[in-house]
Amino acid sequence: MGIVKDFFARKTVGFYISLACAVWSLVCAIVYITGFSPSGVLGSYSSVWVFVCALLAFIGFIAASLFKRTSRLAAPIMAFFIFIALLIFATYGYQYFPEVFYGGFNMAGFMGMNGAFLFCLISFIILLILSNVCVYLKQERSQKADKEEANKEGTMSEVEA
Repeated sequence: MGIVKDFFARKTVGFYISLACAVWSLVCAIVYITGFSPSGVLGSYSSVWVFVCALLAFIGFIAASLFKRTSRLAAPIMAFFIFIALLIFATYGYQYFPEVFYGGFNMAGFMGMNGAFLFCLISFIILLILSNVCVYLKQERSQKADKEEANKEGTMSEVEA
């Protein structure tokens, strides 16, 4: 139990934001693979590589976060795979808009859009922005900050005694 406690004790807010982004990437991958099935309405606009890249973003972040040496690379790995997933999604999905809005841009066309397509489009754009922000956030506390906090706690307990 001490290993898990130490693992989460050395993480910062940046890690938890990145973790939320990784979980959202997993949810987006699941929605994509269910909503864009080859036999479904969006089958001609799908690629299995979008699912693979979104899943690799989640797996890559989790795997890199587990080890102290690679934890600083976790957010860039996630951002890279989300970026690739968005590019592949755009490559296959851009043809969906002309089909929906063939008669002109109107509210009926917008309301008739597939929910999985909208969810994945909005999610991938937000995930790309968030994952790029997470690249610049600290994922772990430095050892210097931990020593200062331990010293501060030590002086506080001496004062209380």
